[in-house]
Amino acid sequence: MIEENSPDLCTKCGVCCDGSFFELAGVQQSDINEVTRELDMLQTGERLQIKLPCTAHVNNRCTIYEVRPWVCRAYECKLLKECKRGEVSEEEAIKTIDQLKSALEELDTLLLEADVPKERRGVHKRIRILEERSLTIMAEPQYRKAYGPLLIKYRLLQKLLTERFGIPFEKRDVT
Repeated sequence: MIEENSPDLCTKCGVCCDGSFFELAGVQQSDINEVTRELDMLQTGERLQIKLPCTAHVNNRCTIYEVRPWVCRAYECKLLKECKRGEVSEEEAIKTIDQLKSALEELDTLLLEADVPKERRGVHKRIRILEERSLTIMAEPQYRKAYGPLLIKYRLLQKLLTERFGIPFEKRDVT
């Protein structure tokens, strides 16, 4: 169980802020202040969202923690909730986070080798770009040999994120 004075799991992880899987975080008008106004945001009609990776997320720390938006204050991943309830030990949670970070680094390398650069895009969106680009050649043996292992590793990462972090996955447009 996480104690009040124990290390913060969030500073060991940070995938909710670093753009790995989430692209936007909704902001309420009441969240806007001198500090949050400087974040990279997108306005669609009346809807205001922070573009992720969040520019206030530096070295797995929120540089605007005291005035962070409500969505940031409220969000807790499944792993953090389980740890707080004592269902998962802090040691096990840290091992899970290490497993996640390792998988992300490996996928990042494989995506760069597949010529899918970061450009402020998370792994999820970069996989979709790779899939879109290769729809016409998926049946070819060289495609399966080159990208099959990458896509399998991604599906395993999705399973980890869904089961341990509670992050759902859905298909989205690639832009």
